[in-house]
Amino acid sequence: MTENALVFVHGLNNGPAERAQMLGKLHQQVAKWGLTELFPEVFTAVAQWRSLGSWALDLADMAVHPQRRAEAAQDVAKVVDLMRWRVASLDQEPVGKVVVVSHSMGQVHTKEGLQLLPQHEALDHVEVVHVSLGGPLGNMSPVFRSYLAWALDPPREGVWHDVWNPDDPVCSDPMLTVTTGRGYAKPFEGIQAHKLVFDGKPTPLDPLREHSSYFESDFVAKVIRGVVA
Repeated sequence: MTENALVFVHGLNNGPAERAQMLGKLHQQVAKWGLTELFPEVFTAVAQWRSLGSWALDLADMAVHPQRRAEAAQDVAKVVDLMRWRVASLDQEPVGKVVVVSHSMGQVHTKEGLQLLPQHEALDHVEVVHVSLGGPLGNMSPVFRSYLAWALDPPREGVWHDVWNPDDPVCSDPMLTVTTGRGYAKPFEGIQAHKLVFDGKPTPLDPLREHSSYFESDFVAKVIRGVVA
């Protein structure tokens, strides 16, 4: 079995206390998805960026201090590059991949961070794949588009799978969905979009649960298996 690496990039509202527990929770999530044989614990990592532990504070901080956004992208790039070297050091055929799973605003920092990966001839054969869950770059809300204007340039290269839930207001604007049928659109050309319909939602819809539905669904595990196959 080819060993691959998995890097998780978290979203907003994850302060120091939450980030301290994140690697252990990632190991549990990988086991819950049934992916342990593809991603041994020694090949899993969390790319932590400086969240203040509040949605409002995080959004304001990134708006007022652009360097925070740059630092977050650099944090992602450093961890992904480390895992590229780990995979490259293995004597295995076929060569493993580095799968970067991002959630929410982590999608944006991952998209920016992957553009910062240094070029190494020794790593040319190690493919990096981005799987984003509930990210805001596909949300067609004018408010979202305005706030994220700094991140709307298309990525230069790379494989990207975007998993979105039509009932998740972070990745799909509910009002536009009702009025135009277009609350979500693929963030960029070349991205493979995967629509997740979460069958565990209560009535009425719970937006926060919809936004975390990706961690409760086997659908995401199938997408990840597909990208490493």
